[in-house]
Amino acid sequence: KLIEVQGATEATVLVAAATSYRFADPAAECNRRLAAAAELGYAALRERHIDDYQRLFNTVTLDLGGHEDEEDGESGDSSASGDSSASEGSPTRPAAQPVG
Repeated sequence: KLIEVQGATEATVLVAAATSYRFADPAAECNRRLAAAAELGYAALRERHIDDYQRLFNTVTLDLGGHEDEEDGESGDSSASGDSSASEGSPTRPAAQPVG
């Protein structure tokens, strides 16, 4: 099948997948999920996605030590020093959130 969008400034494509391993009628489950997602709208879906992603992404931190300015409590690495400019995020990547 072909999806063609013309004359639009934006398009949201919703995708759902299900298998008969978990659902007696996978097509019906996909239709249910797509309808529920369509009702939420893009902004709510994006917010839920970021919340889910951050919950998983922010479960681990890694500090390899050896910071150059360790004696005076400063780090040469702006991402480890709490420099807000290193964690502001972008339109395609949400801002980093503190762990803990």
